[in-house]
Amino acid sequence: MKHTHEKKYGDIANKMRRSITDHTESSEISYAKTFKGINEILSWNHSDEELKYDINEMIKFSETIKEIPIPLLGSC
Repeated sequence: MKHTHEKKYGDIANKMRRSITDHTESSEISYAKTFKGINEILSWNHSDEELKYDINEMIKFSETIKEIPIPLLGSC
């Protein structure tokens, strides 16, 4: 009886760990190469240098949010 119980519940922590999927590991982000279109549409009037800065900031932001679990993103 003890053996049956341990077989069923003894390794529950490892079973739980194996059942969890980290979606952030398989997520791919496509980074912008230019913000010229959004610059025009939103009338930012940014220079090429400012757009390079904007892209770098967006990449940093994307790297931060890609670590947020998908279920949390869906609840925002």
